[in-house]
Amino acid sequence: MLHTIILAADDQATQGVARRELPLQLEQAEGVKSMFRATLSAVSGPAFSCPTVITTLSAATEVSTQMKQEQARGRLLLEPETHKPAAAVTAALMRLKHQPDALAIILPTSAGSSDAKAVDDAVAQALPDVRSGKIAILANRVDPVGRAGIELCVDAAQITQAPMRIRRITTAKSFLGGLMNNGHTMWSSGIIVARVGVLLTALKRYATRLYLSAKTALHKACYVMDGILLDRASYRNVKDQRIEAALSGGTENLVAVAMGKTLSPIEAWEQDAREDHDTSLGIARVHSDVPSRAAQMLNLLEDMSAEHPSEGVLRRESHEWGTRDTFEMGAGLVMRRIVLLPGEQVTVSASNHCAEHWIVAEGSAIVKVGHDIMVILKNQGTRVPTGGSRILENPGSTPLHLIKMQISSVYYTAQDTTKTSPPVEVA
Repeated sequence: MLHTIILAADDQATQGVARRELPLQLEQAEGVKSMFRATLSAVSGPAFSCPTVITTLSAATEVSTQMKQEQARGRLLLEPETHKPAAAVTAALMRLKHQPDALAIILPTSAGSSDAKAVDDAVAQALPDVRSGKIAILANRVDPVGRAGIELCVDAAQITQAPMRIRRITTAKSFLGGLMNNGHTMWSSGIIVARVGVLLTALKRYATRLYLSAKTALHKACYVMDGILLDRASYRNVKDQRIEAALSGGTENLVAVAMGKTLSPIEAWEQDAREDHDTSLGIARVHSDVPSRAAQMLNLLEDMSAEHPSEGVLRRESHEWGTRDTFEMGAGLVMRRIVLLPGEQVTVSASNHCAEHWIVAEGSAIVKVGHDIMVILKNQGTRVPTGGSRILENPGSTPLHLIKMQISSVYYTAQDTTKTSPPVEVA
C-alpha cells in the first residue's frame, strides 16, 4: 500500500501570480471538479491509504468540504501561513516515521495527476528501484505548464520509461541546456515515490536545518478543526523550497521515471519541423512576443553569454560582414549565432536534413527564403523549411544577433555555411 501525501496549496510556481481567495488547485466550476478533487479520485483505489492532505489554514474549510464531496477520508496537516512544500512534506513523513519501510507517494494537485493511467504506469516502473532504496521522481518530457519548474538532468542516452539516474537538479529554463551538455533533461512533475525512512534520512542529511525546523513545528503542533496545525512561530523561519530542491544534494540516490510517451525531448521541436519540410508553406512568423521556442533559445543564450561570453562556443569565425559562433552540440542539435554588421547581407546555405528555427536576439532582420520576404524584430522568430535559398540582411544601424537552431533526431552534424553575397534581387 502507498501512503499518500497530497499537496493542496499553491506551490512556488503559482504563489504571488494573483491574489486569489482559494488556491488554484481548489477552484471548481459547475460540472467541473477541482484539481484537488480529481487527485482524490485518482488515489481512491485499494493500493492507496487514506491520504494526508497538506494545505494552509486559510484553505482548510474548503479542503474539508471538497473531501466530503468526494466521500474521501483523510487527515489534514495545516500550514499556519505560506505554503512551504519541502517543510510540510517533511512534517507529514515524520508522522509515519514508525513505519520506515512503508512506501510513500507525494502527490501535488498541480501535477496533472488526473491522468491516473500515466501515474500508475510510472509508479509501477519505479517500484523495483524504490524497494531497493531509491527515491523516484516522476517526470515529464516537456514542461507541462510552459513555465520554469524543476529541471532533472538524467544520465541516459535516450529517455525511456525505465528509471534513469539523475545527475543534477536545477531550476528549469530550457531542455536545450541538457542537450548542449550531451545529456537529456526532463521536468519534475512533483510526484515522488520512496520509502518513508529513505526520504527522512535524505532530508535530514541534505536539508538539516529544514528538517529540524519541521520537526519542531510538528512537535509543537495543535489540533484544530479537522487536522493538525503546525506551530506558527517554528514554521515562520522555515525555508520555502520544493522537495526536489531539498533532496538535490544527494543525487546518487535519485532516479527519474518518465510519464506518458517515451519520446526524446527534441521530438517536441520536430513536430513543428515536420510541417516546415513542406517548402510550399514558405516561412511564417511566430506571432507571440516571445514564443516558447524563442524563449527557450534566448534563455539558453543568456545563460551561456551573460557572465562567460566564450562558454560553450565550439568554433568562432570572423568575416568582413560579422562573426559566426557554433556552440557545443548534443545529439541531433546544432546551434549557431550570427552577428551581422549594419547594412550587410549574407547568403545562408540551406540544410536538406532538417528545418531551422531563427530567432532575432538583438536588432532587426530581413529574411528572404525563396520568394518570401519577412521583417523580423527583436524577440521574434521564424521557422525556416528545408532547402531553398536563404538571404539574411541587417537593415538597422546596430549589429544584428540571429540565433539559428537545427533539430534532428538523427546523429547528424550539419555542414552549414554562411558566405558573403552581393545584393540579390528576389522575384
